[in-house]
Amino acid sequence: MSASTDNRVLSQLMLLQGTLVSMPTDESISRFVFRGLKSVPGVSSLNVCIRGAVAERHDLCVSCNYRWGKAEDNFDHLCKLEDDGNTKYLPIRNSDHLYGFVVFSLNNTPEAFIPYEPYLHNIVNVIATTIENRQQRELLEAFNKQLQREVEHRKQTEEALRRDNIFIEALFESIPGMLYVYDDQGTHIRHNKKHEEMTGYSEEELSLLNPLSWYDDEADIVRVEAAINDVFTTGYGEVDAPMRIKNGEKLFMHFTGSRLIMDGKKYFVGVGIDISGRKQAEEKIEYMAYHDSLTGLPNRKLFSDRLGITLAQRNQKIVGIAMLDLDNFKGVNDTLGHVVGDLLLKATAERLSASLRKGDTLARFGGDEFMLILPGLMVIEDAIQVAQKIVDSFRKPFLIENHHLVVTTSIGIAVYPNDGTNEGILLKNADKAMYQAKQAGRDRYQLYKEV
Repeated sequence: MSASTDNRVLSQLMLLQGTLVSMPTDESISRFVFRGLKSVPGVSSLNVCIRGAVAERHDLCVSCNYRWGKAEDNFDHLCKLEDDGNTKYLPIRNSDHLYGFVVFSLNNTPEAFIPYEPYLHNIVNVIATTIENRQQRELLEAFNKQLQREVEHRKQTEEALRRDNIFIEALFESIPGMLYVYDDQGTHIRHNKKHEEMTGYSEEELSLLNPLSWYDDEADIVRVEAAINDVFTTGYGEVDAPMRIKNGEKLFMHFTGSRLIMDGKKYFVGVGIDISGRKQAEEKIEYMAYHDSLTGLPNRKLFSDRLGITLAQRNQKIVGIAMLDLDNFKGVNDTLGHVVGDLLLKATAERLSASLRKGDTLARFGGDEFMLILPGLMVIEDAIQVAQKIVDSFRKPFLIENHHLVVTTSIGIAVYPNDGTNEGILLKNADKAMYQAKQAGRDRYQLYKEV
C-alpha cells in the first residue's frame, strides 16, 4: 500500500459523518491529524495511538499496520478498545497477511472483509454503512428510550388517576347521607350506596326517579324546586323537607346542593342528611314549650297565640272566652293525694275535649284552671250551648283508681267584642264571671255581667 493510496483512503474517510483516527503505518507516510489526535514523531507504537484514540473518544479507529509486527498482535491491541465500557469504537485494520481490511465490531465478530483491490471504494462504503447503521441504531435506541419514558409516564399517570378514582369513590361513599348527581334536565347521573340504603330503592329504580317525585305536599315541592333553581343560578341551595321513601315512611331531610359545570354542561350535586331525629327533638321541645306536660293541652302561651290570631281575623263577629275550674278539687287532693288529683285532671281534659266543637281551643293554665276559645259564634247563645253541655257532662262521676268521684265545674264566659277587645280584658272578665258562678252555687255557667 502506497502513501498516496493511504492518503486517498483517509481523505475519503474524512468526508464521512463521524470522527476518524489514522494510525501511523510507515515513516514515509505523512502524519495525519483528525480531531485532536496526532501521531507522535519517533514513536511507532500502535498501543500509544490506540490510547490516544480512546482518550479523545473518537468514533472510528483505522489501522493500517502491515509494517508493525504481526497483524494478530495489533488486532489484540485494537480489541482492547472495548475494555472501556464508555467507548463506542469500531476498530478497522489492514492485515499484511490478508492484503485487505477487516471491519470488527466491539464483540470482536468480523462484520466485513474488504479485498485489497479495489479497497478504497469498498472501505468507504463499509465505514459509511457502519456509521449509518450505528446512527440508525442510536436513533432507534433513543426512540426506544423516549418511548419507554413515555410509557412509564403514562403508567405513572394512569396509576395516579387510579389512585384519585379510588380516593374520590371512597369520599363519595363516605358521605354520612345520600349523595346524588342530576343534570340540568333532571336526568339522574349517579348516586352513592347510602342513597339506596336510606330510601329502599334499587340503583335502577333511583335512576328513573325525578328529583321532585319524593315529595307529597305541594308546598314542599315548591320549596325544593326553588332550592334546585338556586343551585343552577347561584351555585348553591339548601332546603329542609320531608321525603317519602319506598316503604311509605317519611324522612325529614336537610338537603344541600352545589353546581358543577363540566364540558359546558351544568350538573346538580346534592347531599341529603336525615335530620328526622333532630326534627323530632325540636318538635318535642317546641311542643313542651306550648303544651301542658300533664294533660297535653295547649298551655297559656299557645292559648295566647291562638287567641291573638282569632281576634285578628276580621270576619270574627263574636268570640267566646270561657274560664272554668273544678268545684272542691282541693278536697280531692287533700283526701286522696296528688296522684289521684293528677289523674282527675287528665280525665277532665278528656271530658272537656269531647264536649267542644271543631275549631274550639281548650287550654290548661295551671292547677284545675282551664280556658276555652269559642270562635265563629253567630249569637251569644252558641257559647251558652257549649257551656251547658260541659256542665252537664261533669255531673257524671269520674272513675279514678276505683274511686267514684263526683266533681262539678263552674264556668265564666266573656264575649268579644261586648266584654272586651283584647286578651287581657277578656281573661279578666271571664275570671270574674267564673267567680260569679261559684257565688251563685257552683255547678253552672255564668255570662259576664258588669257589676
